[in-house]
Amino acid sequence: MARMMGEVEFRREMNRNYMVLKPGPGKNEEYTVRMLTENRIPGFLPFREKQVDGERWFYYDVTSRQPLGRILEHRNLRGKELERLAADLLFSLKQTERYLLDEKSMDLTPEMIYVDPDSFQCSFCLVPGGIWDFSHGFRELSQYLLDHVDHRDGEAVVLAFAIFRESRKENFGLEEIGKCLEKARAESEAGKNGEAEEKEVSRNRTGGQTGTEEEKRQDPDEDAAYFELAEHMLEAAGMQHYETSNYAREGCRSPHNMAYWKGEDYVGIGPGAVSTINGIRYSNTRDTDAYIRSTLENGLPLSEQEPVTAEDYRLERIALMLRTDEGLPLKYILPESRPLLEQYRELGLADISPEQRLILKGRGRLLVDAIAAELC
Repeated sequence: MARMMGEVEFRREMNRNYMVLKPGPGKNEEYTVRMLTENRIPGFLPFREKQVDGERWFYYDVTSRQPLGRILEHRNLRGKELERLAADLLFSLKQTERYLLDEKSMDLTPEMIYVDPDSFQCSFCLVPGGIWDFSHGFRELSQYLLDHVDHRDGEAVVLAFAIFRESRKENFGLEEIGKCLEKARAESEAGKNGEAEEKEVSRNRTGGQTGTEEEKRQDPDEDAAYFELAEHMLEAAGMQHYETSNYAREGCRSPHNMAYWKGEDYVGIGPGAVSTINGIRYSNTRDTDAYIRSTLENGLPLSEQEPVTAEDYRLERIALMLRTDEGLPLKYILPESRPLLEQYRELGLADISPEQRLILKGRGRLLVDAIAAELC
């Protein structure tokens, strides 16, 4: 992201506070200066050009405003504030179209977005001659907002993640920001009515209605979005994502689960529980009375037994260890499946560690079942 401006200073004149920029060379600079000088463009910091000691400076009135970055140094961003910021950004972008200004002249860094602390109204900085990659700048801003949102505020989390998710799509622009904001508002409103909807679904099911119209369908894209949201929130809370569906703090991973995934022996206790000991798998009866009677009479529960073959063991390791952050040892992958590994690396779905383990990453963790099926 190129920044076509020089020094930044702060000055106070006639009881007003100004952020002062020393401009650098840029295209369409004079047109932008004229439009900002002759018009008080809503959504942007008031602007004037001034000569000081023979040097040209851009003055931005920041009286009674604070940089977004400074505000969020001391606290997190709340839902209504984030909604206001997104709406103000959308409004300002529409003003650039109205006045034929270039959105690339907008600096979207948190230090250049000025906020009224009382209303949280946001004013943006339009720099004549500035050349920013707007899409890149917005992606960085969306990441910043997601990192600084109040994770206890459900409305804030939903909106921040919706903005983050949309900003990662290709051809992202003004229309997508509007859709994103409206969608997040709708999701927030739907969340408020979620309990009533759940009761209605439950009532329909209890009444014996089997039609899928009354049931909530799975949406792969929505599932993926919430998977990423959960990962972001839990890792921000200090949790480690050590298996596809498991998080834990340092030193608090489940020993039983780890043993199961790695193929070590484990004992299951209770009706229906499964154990694996010395290559034999035991499945306890699900009949509680039979389980108690057999345990009292024989010292062991009634169970079915079957050997775990070498091929069974290999397939289980692929299906289970691929889900962990330790990854799958390559020794379990057959030679004919090895060419797939390079494809996964090229697609950014996995890495191969120095210990010769296939470790899924990013979107690869969402596709773990499909990848495991291919390798089996």
